[in-house]
Amino acid sequence: MRLAAEVAAIDAAPPRPAGPEAGPGVDAPFAYRLPAEARVTEGLGSVNESGVQSRGLTLATPRGTPLSAPASGTVRFSGPFRDYDGILVLDHGDGWMTLMVNLSSPLPAGTRVRLGDPVGRALGPVQLELSQNGRRVSPALIAGSSASLSKAGKGR
Repeated sequence: MRLAAEVAAIDAAPPRPAGPEAGPGVDAPFAYRLPAEARVTEGLGSVNESGVQSRGLTLATPRGTPLSAPASGTVRFSGPFRDYDGILVLDHGDGWMTLMVNLSSPLPAGTRVRLGDPVGRALGPVQLELSQNGRRVSPALIAGSSASLSKAGKGR
């Protein structure tokens, strides 16, 4: 009974953000959605079996899955990088950048893309990182916990 009284005395939680696209202290000035309809297997900040912390989302995309631009922007880099077979860096302006890892893209640097434009194909599970001025932001929060997050988890 004492614990129940203590819990009842705690201030109410603050209200949630106004819309599904809002996140804690994050309000992207553009539309954003995930690049493929696929189950999310890792989220921002999750720690894998090796102890490595995720810097974005990992989507369970099979090899060959078509990928679309998660937001409008300009391709800053496309191609192999270090140990990765393929990455794509999109600049959305005002310090917002998306990094997509594990894809094959024919787009050269300087190409302008719009939300939903084809950007390439998955080489397997795709990693998606979103940042504003170097600060990591969850693509799921910006995408508004979209249907692609909720539908993909059902029945799989």
